[in-house]
Amino acid sequence: MKGDIEGTALQLLAPLYSADLIQDGWTVFLQALSTVIASDVAIAVCLDVDGRPLEFMCEGLFSKDMIASYEAHFAAIDPWAEAFLSGSRPFGKIVSSNELLSASEFEKTEYYNDFWRPNDDLFYTCGALMKVGDGLANVGMPRCRDRGDYDQSDIALLDILAPHIGIALEMHRRLGRADEMTANAEAALDQFGDAMLILDDVGRILYSNSEAAAELKSSARVASRRGRLVAGNFIATSDFEESFRTAQAISRLAPAQAPVSLVSREPDPEMRASITFHPLPQRGVDVAKVPIGSSVLVVICRAHIAPVGSPTLLRRLYGLTPTEALVASHMSSGISVEDVAVTMQISLGTARVHLKNIFLKTGTKRQGQLVALLNAVSPRARRNDAPLT
Repeated sequence: MKGDIEGTALQLLAPLYSADLIQDGWTVFLQALSTVIASDVAIAVCLDVDGRPLEFMCEGLFSKDMIASYEAHFAAIDPWAEAFLSGSRPFGKIVSSNELLSASEFEKTEYYNDFWRPNDDLFYTCGALMKVGDGLANVGMPRCRDRGDYDQSDIALLDILAPHIGIALEMHRRLGRADEMTANAEAALDQFGDAMLILDDVGRILYSNSEAAAELKSSARVASRRGRLVAGNFIATSDFEESFRTAQAISRLAPAQAPVSLVSREPDPEMRASITFHPLPQRGVDVAKVPIGSSVLVVICRAHIAPVGSPTLLRRLYGLTPTEALVASHMSSGISVEDVAVTMQISLGTARVHLKNIFLKTGTKRQGQLVALLNAVSPRARRNDAPLT
C-alpha cells in the first residue's frame, strides 16, 4: 500500500463506523481494508477473557470449514497470539508476523502445516490483539506466501486504524449484548398470558408481544392505525384517548402514580378485558424540563384468564375480609360490580358496600384504579393453562 496513508485511513473510517449500522457492514469494511492492504484474508475475531473465540468476522480465502476448525482447535495453538502475549507487547499495537516469529520457526508449527499451508499456503500476516471491554479481539490480515511480507507503509496504515477498530469492535460487542438482552426480554414477555404494548409519546407502537399481535389482528379491544394504537370495536375512543393522555401526563411525575384502566364492553362478560395504561416515568432528568409525553406500557388482561390465588393474596396485602377478597378477585377480571353481584348471587347494594370497603382498604377511588392495582399484584395463568386454585 503506497501513497497518502492518512488519507487512505480517513476513507476507511466511514465503512468502519458504519459496520454495525448496515447489513453485512463488517464484510464491507473488511473487504475495503483487504483491498487497500492487498491481503488475501481480513479477520476480526472477538475473544473472551481467556482468548477463546466468541465471534468470527472474516472476508477472503477463509471458508466456513476453516473458520469452524480455527474456533474448535487452531485458535488455542495460534503461535502469533502466544508470541504477542509472551513478548509483553502493548495491546492495540500493530505488528507483522516476522516480528513475532521467524519464517523458519513458523514453518515448523502445527498451525502452519495443518491449517494455513493446505489452504492456499497462507504465510504472512500483520495485526494486533486488542482489549475490547471485558474481553479481547484479534485483528489480522493473512497473505499468501508468494505475495511476500508486508512493508512499513502497510503497518503504518493499520497503526492509524487500530484504535478506531478497537472502538468499533467495542461498540459491536455492546450492541450485540443489547440485542441479546432485548431478545431475552421479548421472549420473557411472550411467556405471559397478557398482551403487552409499549407506546411512544404520541401513541406509536414501539413494541408488542405475541399476545398483543393477536389483539391487534382481532381489533376487538385495540387496533393499529398507521402505526398508532387506537381503540378497538369494544372500547370507546374517547375513553381510550383519555386514559392514554392521563397515563402520559402521569409519566412525567416523580415518583410515578397509579396506572389508569378501563374495561372493554363485549356482550359476553367472560370475553371482556381490562386495558391498563402503565406510565413509564422518565428517570435521571429534571422533571420540570421533560417535554410533555413519555412512553406508556399498555397491558390487556382478558377476563377468561383466571387470577392465580388472588383472594388469599389480597386478604394478606390489604386486610380484606374473605368476601371482600372474593369481590376484588372477580373485579380483577375486568367485570362490572353488577356482574360481580350476579356471579356471587348477592344483591347489587351488598356488592357496592363491599366495593366501597375495598376502595378504602386499597387506597383507590374508582374501579379503573382498583382493576389496575389488582392486575399488578395478581399473577395470571397463561391463556392455554388450566386455572390455578
